[in-house]
Amino acid sequence: MDRRLKSRIDKIMELASEAEIEEKYCNTQGYGYESSEEQETRKTVEGSRHQDPIVAETVIDKEKTSDIQEEGNILIGTQEVRKPVEESRDLPIAAETVCDNNKRNTTQENSSKYLLDDLRISDSSDDGDFGSSSSDDYICATDESSSSSDNERTSAKKKRTTTSSVRHTSNITVPETPPSPMSTSENPVPGCSFWERNGMNSDGKKKKTRKSVKERRQDRARRKLFRNTGLEYITTSGKTKKRRQLHELENCRQKCKQRLPQDLREKLFEQYWSLGSYENRTKYIAKCIEVCQKKTSKFSPKKKRNVSFRYFVHGFDHTKHPICKGCFLKTFDESHKYLQTVCEKLRDNGGHLPQRKRRVGKSIPDFKLEEIKEHIACFPCTESHYGRNKTTKKFLNSELNLQVLYNLYKLKTDAPVSKTIFKKVFETMNLSFKKPSVDTCSKCDRINMKLKYASVDQAANLIETFKEHQEAFKAAYEEKKADKQLAQSSEVVAVITFDLQQCLPTPYLQTNVAFYKRQLWTFNLTIHDLKTNKAFCYMWPECEGNRGANDIASCLYDFIINQLPNLHPNAKKLIMFSDSCSGQNKNSIVTTMLMLVTRLSPQLQFIEHKFLVPGHTHMEADTDHALIERKKKITNMDIHLPRDWYQLVRTASNKTAKFTVIEMTHEMFYDFNIFVKQSFTFRKTNTANEKFLWLNVRSVLYNEENISCFSYKKEFKDVEYLTMDCSKRGKTYDNIFTINMVPKAYHSKLPISTDKKKDLLNLLCFIHESAHEFYRSLSCKNDVKDSPADNDDDSDGE
Repeated sequence: MDRRLKSRIDKIMELASEAEIEEKYCNTQGYGYESSEEQETRKTVEGSRHQDPIVAETVIDKEKTSDIQEEGNILIGTQEVRKPVEESRDLPIAAETVCDNNKRNTTQENSSKYLLDDLRISDSSDDGDFGSSSSDDYICATDESSSSSDNERTSAKKKRTTTSSVRHTSNITVPETPPSPMSTSENPVPGCSFWERNGMNSDGKKKKTRKSVKERRQDRARRKLFRNTGLEYITTSGKTKKRRQLHELENCRQKCKQRLPQDLREKLFEQYWSLGSYENRTKYIAKCIEVCQKKTSKFSPKKKRNVSFRYFVHGFDHTKHPICKGCFLKTFDESHKYLQTVCEKLRDNGGHLPQRKRRVGKSIPDFKLEEIKEHIACFPCTESHYGRNKTTKKFLNSELNLQVLYNLYKLKTDAPVSKTIFKKVFETMNLSFKKPSVDTCSKCDRINMKLKYASVDQAANLIETFKEHQEAFKAAYEEKKADKQLAQSSEVVAVITFDLQQCLPTPYLQTNVAFYKRQLWTFNLTIHDLKTNKAFCYMWPECEGNRGANDIASCLYDFIINQLPNLHPNAKKLIMFSDSCSGQNKNSIVTTMLMLVTRLSPQLQFIEHKFLVPGHTHMEADTDHALIERKKKITNMDIHLPRDWYQLVRTASNKTAKFTVIEMTHEMFYDFNIFVKQSFTFRKTNTANEKFLWLNVRSVLYNEENISCFSYKKEFKDVEYLTMDCSKRGKTYDNIFTINMVPKAYHSKLPISTDKKKDLLNLLCFIHESAHEFYRSLSCKNDVKDSPADNDDDSDGE
C-alpha cells in the first residue's frame, strides 16, 4: 500500500476513534438529540431532583468550606463540587467546562483521565474497545440506545457522585455562565457532527479558511492623496469624509464679506488644495498667520494666553488682506483643530514652523565610498563614438554588469558595503553598461510608452504614427525578400547584405583580471551574398585601421572590384542592403565610393543601396555573426592575437554559411573623404529645388553614365526617383577615374592609447610567449582616445 495512503487512513481512523469516544460520552451525559418522551422524562426528573438524596449528599455546608466569590465564579477549596442541576444542565462535559484554559492549573492528562473514567462507569458492560467499531455506529444512534438511556444515566450519576470525593484538583473555578458554544472537539455543541467540530468536511479534508483582507500600500497612498487635495475619501474606520468646498461668508465685525471678492476666494481655495501634501499646506497656512502680543490683559489665574494671532490672505497684487478667523476657515474649509495646531507650532517656535525631524540611517564612512569609486574606476570605459554630442555618459564593457562589479568588489574588500549602497555610488559616476546590439526599435518602445499615459486624442495620433512605422519596415523587408528572389532567378542581378559585428576583444581571456584591463579590438565587416549564401569577413585590428565611413567604404570597394566578378561574372546590377547608421553606411563618403565604383567596375552598370528601417534591420549578416558568437563561447582554442580570431571565423562555417576571411592592413584603406572635397559638392537641395536630408532617404541608385549624380527615393513604394547633382562648377567628368586618384587613409600602423598598451603588457603573463612581441611592438600616444567596445545603433542620425 502506498505510504501516503496508509498515513491518510491512519489519520481518519484516529479521528473516528475520537468521534466514537465523544459520541458515547455525549449520549451518556444527555447532549445528543432527544425525543419528546425523553424531554418530558428529563423535565420530570429535574423538577424533583432537589429532593434526590444523592444530590443532597454532594452539597457541602457553607460553614465547613471557604467560599471565594470572584466575578461570578465560585472557588470551593480543593474539592470538586457540582453546582445545582438547574444551573449546570446546559454545561458541556465536566472535565472541559469546569476548567478554563487561562484560570485552571490541571493538565490535559487529568481531563482525559476523568473522561475515560466516566465512559467506563456508563458502559461497564462493554469491554472498552471503542476503536473496533465504526464511528457511524455512534453518530447515527438507534432506537435501542435511546430507549435504554434513562437507567444508565441514573446509575452513572450515582457512581460519579460517590467517587467525586476521590478525585481532587487544585483551584478549580466553576463559571456561573455557560461557555461560548463554539464547535470544537473540546467543547461539543448539540447537533454538530464530529467533522464540523474538527474544522473538516464530510470527506475528512481540512476546510479552506478565508484569507484576511489587508489594506494595501496603494490604498493608503490614495487615501492620503485624496485627503491632502480636498477630495472625498473613506477613513480607516469606514467613515466618509466629504469633499472640501468653499463656504459662503457671513457678516462679521471686520466686514470680510464686503472686502474680499468671490473670485479671489475661489483662486485661494484652488491654490491651497492643489498643494497636495500636509507639509506644504502647513507652510501655506503659517504664512497667512502673524503672531503678536496681546493688546489687553486681565489678571486672571485661569487665562494663560500670552499672544494673539492675526490672519491674512494674499490678493492678486500680493498684498495682505486681514480676515477674521471664522472667514479664514470658511475660505479654506479647514477645521479649528488643524488651525489650532499650526498656531501652537508658531507660538512655541517664535513665529516659525519647526524643522521636521527625519530619520537618519547608519552613515557610511567617506573612505568606504571612495573605495567603491576607486574600484569602479579600475574598469576601462569609453565614450560614445558617434553620440558624443548627445550625452557625456561613458560606457563599460557589455560583458560586465552591476552584479559582476559587486562580486569583484567583495573579493577585494574585507568589510564590503551592501549592494544598495554600491548601486547608489555607481549611479553618481555617470556610467552605463553598453548593451549588445539587438534588434530593438526605440521608436516602437517610445510610442508604446506614450500610449500608456496618453489621452483619447493623443492615442489616436500615436496609433496612426505606429501604423505608418509598421508599414515602413514591413515594406523594407518585403523589398529585400523580392530582391532575393530576383537574384536567385536572374544572373544579371546580385544582392548582398553587410553589417559590422560587435568588437572582438584581443586577447580573449576568461580571468577576472581581464575585466579591469583595456584590450585590443578586432573588427569584422561581414558581407553576405544572398544567391550563393557565402559570407566574406573583412577583419582587421584597431592598430591597422578604424571603423569609420572610410574603412567601411574601403572594404566594400575591395569586395565589388575583386570578389564580385568571381561570384557573379554576368551581373549588371548590384543591390546592397544595410542598416541606417549615418556614421558608417548612410553618408557622402560611401556615396562617393559607389559613384566611383560604377565607373571603375568593368561589368556593373547600376548599383542600388537600400536602407532598412532603424530598429528592424535583421539581415543574413546578423545570422553569420550569431554563428561566430556561438563558436566563440564553445571554443577551446587560445585567442591571443588577431589572427586567432581569423582562424576561429574560418572554422565557424557550416553547410548553410561558408566564411571567407580577408585580412585588411592599413595599406588597403582609402581616404574617400578627401576625394569628395576635391571632386564633388553635396548641396542642400536636389534638382527639383527640394531640401535634401539623408534622414529621409530609403534607396539610392547610381548609374555609370553620370558619375556626378545619383537618384534616390524617400519610400520604397515610390515609383519615381529624385535626382541629386553633386558636380562641381566648371569641372568635367568625362575623363577616366582610377583608384590611384584616391589617397591612402593611413601611411603606417595606428597608435593606441598609452593606458591601453600598459594594460595589454600587464596581461602578457596570461598569454603565450610567442604573442608577447606583437603587443610590445604596438605604438602608443597619450592623446589617443580609446574607441568604444560596441558599435553604435543604426539610427538615421535624428
